[in-house]
Amino acid sequence: MAFEPEGSGDHVYLYIRKTGENTDWVARQLAHFCQVSPREVGYAGKRPSCSD
Repeated sequence: MAFEPEGSGDHVYLYIRKTGENTDWVARQLAHFCQVSPREVGYAGKRPSCSD
């Protein structure tokens, strides 16, 4: 991992590779599955959208 986790509380780090699904949708599905608020699910590596 390129950084050290910090803070307190329970944390779970997952490596998810997705194809053909929207990142926000996947995060909401993960939150629902884990029975937490979608605000509690964070992610990195989301590509910026461009409308060129």
